[in-house]
Amino acid sequence: MRTSRCTHFATAAANILAAAFEQVDSILMEGFDPSSVDDILNLRSKGLRSIVLLSLGYRAPEATGL
Repeated sequence: MRTSRCTHFATAAANILAAAFEQVDSILMEGFDPSSVDDILNLRSKGLRSIVLLSLGYRAPEATGL
């Protein structure tokens, strides 16, 4: 389980870097309920399950935090 989780986080990190290259902001989200996410997205019927959540979006033009 630990190796699998590390692999998924490494994949998420690669996606974060790819998003940054395209000037898209991202953040890796923890503390979510995987079972609820699976139900909402109907993942089990597709043989899938949630491991990590990665939020992607464009920063508001007036944001100056970074």
